[in-house]
Amino acid sequence: MKIKIIKTIFFENLGIKQTLLKNAFWLALAEFFSNGIYFLVFIWLARYLGPQTYGKWSFALSFVSFFAVFVDFGFTMLIIRELARDKTKSSEYIGNILTMKLILGLAVTALAALAIRLLSRDSMVINLVYFLSLYIVINNFAALFQAIFRANEKMEYEAVCRIAQSLCLLVLSAFFILNKSSVLFISSAFLIASFIGASFSLFFLKAYLLRPSFKADFKIWKEIAKKAWPFLFSGIFYMIYFVMGSVMLGIFSNMEEVGYYNAAYNLFLAVFIVPSVVTMSFFPKISYFYEKNKTELQKIFFNYRLVMVAIGFLLSIGLFLSANFLVIKIYSLDYSASVALLKVLSFIILVKSLSYVYNWFLSGSNEQKKVLVASGLASILNIILNYFLIIRYNAMGAIIATAITELFLLAVFYLYFKKKWHEIYNTDKI
Repeated sequence: MKIKIIKTIFFENLGIKQTLLKNAFWLALAEFFSNGIYFLVFIWLARYLGPQTYGKWSFALSFVSFFAVFVDFGFTMLIIRELARDKTKSSEYIGNILTMKLILGLAVTALAALAIRLLSRDSMVINLVYFLSLYIVINNFAALFQAIFRANEKMEYEAVCRIAQSLCLLVLSAFFILNKSSVLFISSAFLIASFIGASFSLFFLKAYLLRPSFKADFKIWKEIAKKAWPFLFSGIFYMIYFVMGSVMLGIFSNMEEVGYYNAAYNLFLAVFIVPSVVTMSFFPKISYFYEKNKTELQKIFFNYRLVMVAIGFLLSIGLFLSANFLVIKIYSLDYSASVALLKVLSFIILVKSLSYVYNWFLSGSNEQKKVLVASGLASILNIILNYFLIIRYNAMGAIIATAITELFLLAVFYLYFKKKWHEIYNTDKI
């Protein structure tokens, strides 16, 4: 009887609250376990390689991460939103997206290899980009399959796949590091682990939801591209903003500064897992109720905002107070320059949590074009700020640029949200 109750609670979708809690549990498990392992591997790499070589590796990863947006093309967000509303689109959408993504993956790999040849003469950085480009492409396919799980509110499958991938990464990374392997061999661990994650995801997709196959219907391609392009450009602008600090530090400063910056930023990202999990639990319901029930949408939104503000406040205070302890204990004294960077980043958590609330509400209510505009303006601002601040303040300049950009994004998202809220409910009471 107890086993049946546990199965019902954690593996079935029975109602709004139970489904939200079930999905939050599995997403939290996936995020904390997989990202926790990735974070552990990054720390181990930082300690093993030292600030300069770790800076080169971080630069290469940031560089290829920008190109990942073009492989995704906005498909991940589109799949979650569209299939959450209408499951009958699953076969035609997924089959055609798979074909489009394969073509994009091949093109992007070649483009990244050409671009790094033009920007760098460091053979280590160039070879790292080759390895990590393949990792990014394969990982993108895994993300697409997992987006289908999210659209069907079956996050338990995603959790298993991501945990399997992260465990594989940990075992391989440990093997290479303990055997004193080069950074190139360690990078191959990421490539192999991404293949394992994609394979597991495809297996669960075929076994429990549908059997995807490559399709090429150009009419469907046109429809998908028309709906996906705002997500694509939002992703481009977000990735520019996300990786620009690391990339521009590598170009205008030095690789040690890249190492200090990424050591602090990785701690920030590790803490921000919590708001991300909450957001991914609420987003399918926001998308669904926007189309089906505006009263329930209002309730979901108020609960979402309350939870995000509380979490953001607590995490900001906690990270600021523990910044010195975390950096020195986790990375070593070699990274003491990262302490001040992390303290500034800690204040961004509350701002970013609230920004997420308005951003994802707009995305779930068909306002991705407004998210696109906001992201585009923020990217331009971030590039300008990074250029002037990095030259003068190095890594701290990149962090300050991030803080100013986040405040700007929050203001723009809120203005767009306020207008949308009035359109839906004919009131300014929020």
